[in-house]
Amino acid sequence: MKYCKILSSVIRAAKKMYYDSLIQKSTNKVKTTWDIVKSLTNNKTVINKTNTQDFNNTQKTANAFNQYFSTVAEKLIKNSSKENYTN
Repeated sequence: MKYCKILSSVIRAAKKMYYDSLIQKSTNKVKTTWDIVKSLTNNKTVINKTNTQDFNNTQKTANAFNQYFSTVAEKLIKNSSKENYTN
């Protein structure tokens, strides 16, 4: 169990170093950052595109973004935990 925790923290640190390195070397840091976010979230869309009328309501748009981004970390942690045990 202790080895698993150590391995998980080493993997997490290695991923952070890798992504930090990509961003540092990039000429377009914003694009690179979004490319990383897309790859980590498996290119899932932020807002359901079928409900485009909600874009006219700024409060609904803000709420949709808030809902998405408030759950991203939780989903990544859950997926990361599953990957650590399956590898």
